Amino acid sequence: MDFSCKALNYPISQAQFYTDSTIVLSWIGSHASRWKTFVANRVAKIQTLSSATQWHHISGSANPADLATRGVSSSTLLPSIWLCLFCDRLFCSYIE
Repeated sequence: MDFSCKALNYPISQAQFYTDSTIVLSWIGSHASRWKTFVANRVAKIQTLSSATQWHHISGSANPADLATRGVSSSTLLPSIWLCLFCDRLFCSYIE
């Protein structure tokens, strides 16, 4: 998150993260050493960069990150929340 904020030159004072995977939430909420190496390394990195309390569940159908994988048209994708999170600063001039 820090890297993204610096790259976008967009300060963010707090962040909340969402996943449609209850398994991932369980991984993040547990000690990384419980998992096999592949998962443990990634969970440890996530836990270093964020807090488990910042992570929340969102249903798969409401997850904007999955929008592009649902076969939607570009006219639906462009004004979506996925591209408009920073709309006022970054994308509005490109999609209007």
